[in-house]
Amino acid sequence: MSGAVRLGEPFFLRHTLVMLLLVAAGFLGNALAAGVPPPSALVVVHAALSSAWYLLSCLQPWLVRRGAQRAHVRFGWASVVIALGVLVSGVWVAAEHFRDQPVRDARAAMLLFFNLLNILQFFALYCAAVGAVRHPAAHKRLVVLAGVVMTPPALVRLTRTLGWGEAASLIFLFGLLFAVVVHDRRSLGRVHKATWWGLVVVAVGIAAGGPIAFSEWWADLASSAFG
Repeated sequence: MSGAVRLGEPFFLRHTLVMLLLVAAGFLGNALAAGVPPPSALVVVHAALSSAWYLLSCLQPWLVRRGAQRAHVRFGWASVVIALGVLVSGVWVAAEHFRDQPVRDARAAMLLFFNLLNILQFFALYCAAVGAVRHPAAHKRLVVLAGVVMTPPALVRLTRTLGWGEAASLIFLFGLLFAVVVHDRRSLGRVHKATWWGLVVVAVGIAAGGPIAFSEWWADLASSAFG
């Protein structure tokens, strides 16, 4: 998450702070709910790495606004290690959660699919952000969008805690995406190409994910590969 970034855009700091608060509220609310078993060591590691990612996502635009470019670059290198850790631990946690289900039915397979999808979308957009490090406008948008696509597990827990139902999590997800679009329109007069790529990643995941996640062949594959 390095590169020379133009000063004077508080939007990215505010947006990442909102994401951090939503993720914290979702997982902390779920952890404090009655009847929730204590997390495994693996889940704690994944939670720590994911928290580090969101904290770093807040720190980086703050450093940019302060003109601390060297620190921004150094922490950018740290993001590579954190992102790889989130990827590996995320896949591992998703597989562990699936194996721990009393009944590995279609719903369990569906949850596994979307948990894996969120992690892979995150890492794909992060890699795109690294590739665009010399193009600050694209780079910072891709970093933000990488964080957005990883929020659904926390948002589902948040809406469940609020008693709104899991589908209501889409309100928060689309709100986070819409905020980037609105910022682009106000600051650039158009939607940035990097934002479009992020929207495409989300749209393809929703459009293709549903038929795959609920299919019998995926349920069979999940049981054979992760059971």
